[in-house]
Amino acid sequence: MKIIYFIIAFFISIVIEAQTITGIVTDDQGIPLPYVNVFIPDNKIGVLTDDNGNFTLKHLSAGTVKIQFSEIGYETVLKTIVIKKSETKKITIQLHEEAIRGQDVVVSGGTYTVQHNNAITITSIKAREIHSIGTPSVMEAIASRPGVHVIEKSPGVSVPSIRGLSLDNILVLNNGFKLSNYQFSEDHPYLVNSYGIDKVEVIKGPASILYGAGALGGVINFIKERPAAYGTVEGDANLQYHSNTEGMVGNVGVKGHQGDVVWGLRAGSQSHKDFKDGRDSIVHNSRFNKDNLSAMAGILKPVGSFKVYYDYNAFALGMTVPPALKEVNANERKNKVWFQHLDNHLISTRNTLFFNKLKIDFDAAYQINHRRLETDTLMPAVTLIDMEDRLLVYDVKMRYRFSNKNLLIGGMQGNTENNRNATAPVVLLPDADMSTISAFALWQGNYFSEKLHTQIGVRYDLTTLHILLDEARDMQYENPSFTAGMTYKLSSRLLWRVNIASAFRAPNLAELTQDGLHGTRYEKGNAELNPQRNYEADMSLHYHINKFELTASPFYNRILDYIYLSPTADTTAGGQTIYRYLQSNSTIYGGEVSGESLLMPFLKAKASYGYLHGVQDNGNYLPLIPQNTIRLSLTAFWKQYRFIKKPSVSLESVNAFAQNHPSSFETKTNGYQLLNMIFSGQTVLKGANVLSYSLAIRNVFNTVYIDHLSTLKEIGYYNQGRNIVVTLSLKF
Repeated sequence: MKIIYFIIAFFISIVIEAQTITGIVTDDQGIPLPYVNVFIPDNKIGVLTDDNGNFTLKHLSAGTVKIQFSEIGYETVLKTIVIKKSETKKITIQLHEEAIRGQDVVVSGGTYTVQHNNAITITSIKAREIHSIGTPSVMEAIASRPGVHVIEKSPGVSVPSIRGLSLDNILVLNNGFKLSNYQFSEDHPYLVNSYGIDKVEVIKGPASILYGAGALGGVINFIKERPAAYGTVEGDANLQYHSNTEGMVGNVGVKGHQGDVVWGLRAGSQSHKDFKDGRDSIVHNSRFNKDNLSAMAGILKPVGSFKVYYDYNAFALGMTVPPALKEVNANERKNKVWFQHLDNHLISTRNTLFFNKLKIDFDAAYQINHRRLETDTLMPAVTLIDMEDRLLVYDVKMRYRFSNKNLLIGGMQGNTENNRNATAPVVLLPDADMSTISAFALWQGNYFSEKLHTQIGVRYDLTTLHILLDEARDMQYENPSFTAGMTYKLSSRLLWRVNIASAFRAPNLAELTQDGLHGTRYEKGNAELNPQRNYEADMSLHYHINKFELTASPFYNRILDYIYLSPTADTTAGGQTIYRYLQSNSTIYGGEVSGESLLMPFLKAKASYGYLHGVQDNGNYLPLIPQNTIRLSLTAFWKQYRFIKKPSVSLESVNAFAQNHPSSFETKTNGYQLLNMIFSGQTVLKGANVLSYSLAIRNVFNTVYIDHLSTLKEIGYYNQGRNIVVTLSLKF
């Protein structure tokens, strides 16, 4: 470790003659555009254009530089510039007005690229959209994207599902690092905050090559907010109110960029009472409270960037389970009995060195996850379960660009993880030590044709478990993974994307060892489980013109030794049904179709349809397969109305079909229709401060419904009723 610090100090100490890029950004007519975001993703350096559209980027390394130009209402441009040593390069960038969403610049494909050049499908949702949607859960907001759903016990307890796979079959990343907080159950949400991020990117399908074992279904990547513009100090204050839960959300952040130093600090809190369903009936003990704190400091040099982050999240989540319903009658904010107390400390460092055509990333993170279950076994409540998980992760990645057409990414990743129990009476998971070491290589390029972008990658993972039961048990799993894909530009308007990939996942600690009551179920592990492996083929056709785009994305996912929890004929001495972890070869297939069109200069429409079918080889249906859903939206927007800048009004309908193919321990679920409405806008205040605001009405008609992925269904509760959400955000 000392060697690494010595190398960093050595490169920082070198006096390097930095390069500079200057330029101007204009619209279609050549009129300069002020306040456009000009950002270099690799260096994390950004500025805003001045009143005349001019910008200057200093302290750059020689070589290939990718610069992103973005402004609301205009297309996003990713420009590749080759700059020589001691050179000051001048460029002119023209942005076209964006009628509809257009292509995104994505991070999760291994390097920064536009989506149209990426061999895998990545969808994204900006932070400002997450907040304006008005859901109390960030995961529920992400579920507005086709192919993504949410398994929910309450607005505070929700986990994502991608194309029918969830829990340990997908990876959720915070700042590029895997979140690990006992994700073996739908009752264990990810500890992540929707403030302090730039956007969330979703990869649908196997994505193990870059991110590791477990990404059979895909990846959800929370991308950190950008540093402040060069030479500035920026801040934001956010407030949100939820009528259904009388929920209050507050968050404040400030960040700066002086010289080579960047820094940031953010804190927030939220509190919700029990939610009400469409009958205005209170769902008792669904209350939740969350607190968060984050900080960042870094040095940006021409030779590289070096940053340290700290994230803290503490959740108190009420559990709506039969024992709690006997004790909880009043609708309050404070959690008293039958609630989870979860907290997460994440310290991470992300660093990049630049050597002309070669970039080296060396990242590491250490996280402490603490889970306690407070019950009413005695009054006052006692801690029934008390576990702590510590995870150390390292990631070394090299990116060598042979030319603008060819990029090779390779590296090593690894982690060590320790689970320990305190003195609580129930040991849900035994003490255990786990480790993984991996090596991977990924090639991306336009080798055969300018129209053909290809991607080929391989990976090898070795996972070891040392389980400390009455007799120590050692287990080892190893497997290769691969991916091969391409994007072919059939024309300037039509793209064809094909990808074939494989991933694997070792059984987790709960699946191997669990033996006891978990919530309302008695769950028993299976030490003879094999690793899961899947092979997925997916493709998409994307057609776009200025005022219309259409995408169709079918897929076929073959899963060998799929692990699932199933009730058995056995019961405990107390008469409780025993659930066991079983395996079966299975298949999930389906896809998504989505489109967007500018109907008038001020009116656009969006539509999407998602279809899924999951079945075991024995003919039984898979659990937790969401309902097929159609989403339709209509948005009216203007550049300015009096003092309101960029106002918009949106209507969205969610049409879920009946789920008539439940698993052996699920029941059928009726279809439902919901209507949501959002109004948003912003006002420029004195001193160029900007006040953004939105009013969202979720479930406008207070519809009584049950979603198939609601875990409250089994005890007869409906989903949340009407919720009026007011959001204010001040940037200063």
